Amino acid sequence: MYDPTSVHPFAENHRDLIFEVSEFVEAEIRPTVDATQPSDLLVGLARKIAQRWAGISVDPRYGGNGVGNVAKLAIIDTIAHHDPGVGGIAQALFLGQGPFLWAGTEEQKRKWLPPICSGELIATIAVTEPAAGGDISNIEMTAERDGSDWILIGEKSFVGNSNIADLHCVIARTPDGLAVFVVESWRSGLTLSEYVPSDGLEHFSFGRLVFDRCRVPAENMLGGPGDGDAAGRATSMLIGRITIGALCLGIHRIIGDEAIAYSSGRILRGKPLAQRPKIRDDIARIQTNLGTAETLLYSAAHLLDQGLPADTALCMAKLVGYEAAEDSARRTKQLHGASGTLSSVRISKLRAAADAMFAPAGTSGAQLHLLSEMALNPDYVEWSQRFAERFPKVEAA
Repeated sequence: MYDPTSVHPFAENHRDLIFEVSEFVEAEIRPTVDATQPSDLLVGLARKIAQRWAGISVDPRYGGNGVGNVAKLAIIDTIAHHDPGVGGIAQALFLGQGPFLWAGTEEQKRKWLPPICSGELIATIAVTEPAAGGDISNIEMTAERDGSDWILIGEKSFVGNSNIADLHCVIARTPDGLAVFVVESWRSGLTLSEYVPSDGLEHFSFGRLVFDRCRVPAENMLGGPGDGDAAGRATSMLIGRITIGALCLGIHRIIGDEAIAYSSGRILRGKPLAQRPKIRDDIARIQTNLGTAETLLYSAAHLLDQGLPADTALCMAKLVGYEAAEDSARRTKQLHGASGTLSSVRISKLRAAADAMFAPAGTSGAQLHLLSEMALNPDYVEWSQRFAERFPKVEAA
């Protein structure tokens, strides 16, 4: 059974939690995934994950546990180490909390966050659009005022947990700027695309939402007009980068396991591949990739938990987390030789899963842009500092 406390220091005080998640993987995830076709949506499994851990890093005032971001990452990391798709479900559960934390009024947070933390409600964040991509400044979806209601018109794409969510936090353009609207999945005018499994992330839905004059009441706007930009950017920086980083890390661990198992078991000319110097160098590179990504990620989460500036570390964690996993997947696929080109071989699915981590929470190009901006602009104000009071501070172990 995988024990992250043996390899990184910041999880030592989460040993019981990690073992709890590992036991859940064995009892609930493994038999469910093994017996369930990818076309099934695993709503029950997602609800069980949410009921146990959705509130792990949310302030207890709003129904959370206040344990912190390191604990949240350990949960996603441990789940994804067994199944990347189910890891994606866990990762997306936390993203839907962001708009409530960054844009919601005190009354709205007390209304919506407790049922989200308890798993009664599953929420998403819907930012990406077919034309605008993930660039929040180019959002085209509109919200028109009609009496005491708002009318939403437009489309969102690649919405994590789209097919299992109860609520969608939708960012749309109003005459006074971007705003966040809570749209219940049952609202008239909201159409959900059919579930289509992603290569490498089976069991995870990230589909399309179409809003055809979807009417929502005014009280479903989180905060006010103009709060959507900060809510979207802060969610991406403070939740998206570290949770996608955790998903990358779990996938990376499977890749590392696969590289060691294959090179040790594949006999060529009477000797295991693992005895060849070139293969041993690749194994060493993969382990170095994994250790580097892990250290950056958990260090970034630790900074957040201490209320310290973390934006640079968060961008580095996403950048290195993806690129290191992709490099390790490439090396592992190459050591399989010709068999690595077969779609039925496990490493093919794992490389596809690693590749799927490129765009969420910002591409490598987006991370590089932000990192250069933070380095060169002395007036840059970090999102981790703007919203430091929204995270319950976790005492250092």
